[in-house]
Amino acid sequence: MSIKSAGSFTASITGLLYTAKVYDITPETREQWIKTLTAATIETTSVGLEDVDSVIPFELDKVVAALKPAMESADCIVKEATANRIECKRPRNTTGENSYGGESVTAELEAQETRTRVRITTGKGFYGRLGKRSWSIPIFEQMIKNLKRPER
Repeated sequence: MSIKSAGSFTASITGLLYTAKVYDITPETREQWIKTLTAATIETTSVGLEDVDSVIPFELDKVVAALKPAMESADCIVKEATANRIECKRPRNTTGENSYGGESVTAELEAQETRTRVRITTGKGFYGRLGKRSWSIPIFEQMIKNLKRPER
């Protein structure tokens, strides 16, 4: 048995290391932890929070014309379409142990002179939520590709 510092108690038995938490910590150990945690950086990818809110340099009618095929390319069937809102739903697949699909994707459009504000969100619902994914960014990227294609 050995005492590592006033902040922790460590015992080593046949190669195993056991550490007990002690609430009294020395100022040196506390300072070392503060430096370590302050220097730490955390990089995360946002899962489920991948909504799109962007202003793009295309007119509203062109955006609507490019958005519908972009939704269909993600196997999303357009259920409702107005001049300012397009909503589609992906079919649910429950074969076997895994179920997926069933997401609803909503695009809200707002004309701003020669530009358009695009907001795309993915609703996952409750049933099978863990097996679902966000389709907002893939649909937005496909829409941009459609908009950049030369007109025929």
